Amino acid sequence: MSDRGMKKWNAYKSLPEHDPAIRGTMGERYKVPRPTISNEEAEIINEILVNYHGELLDIEYYRNGELNNVTDTIKKIDTYSRKLLLTSGVRISLNELTGLKHNK
Repeated sequence: MSDRGMKKWNAYKSLPEHDPAIRGTMGERYKVPRPTISNEEAEIINEILVNYHGELLDIEYYRNGELNNVTDTIKKIDTYSRKLLLTSGVRISLNELTGLKHNK
């Protein structure tokens, strides 16, 4: 009796044009809705950014259906393009920010 190996899985790959749709559907399953920020939270974020002097921050931001958390320092606050540049090279739009607090 011979082993069929990968032959038995070829039926799932018979239509390669379906691959992007399947991957897209699987990616959509794990997306979360954008959290809303209260006025108090927006004021806290604004106060931290206005009084920022190189402290380590816990930054939470929403991008592409995912909530991301990073602990880093801000290298530059670009008010013209409304973005934060972190020392790790990550760029975060101010519209993406959902939380900001000092790292303890």
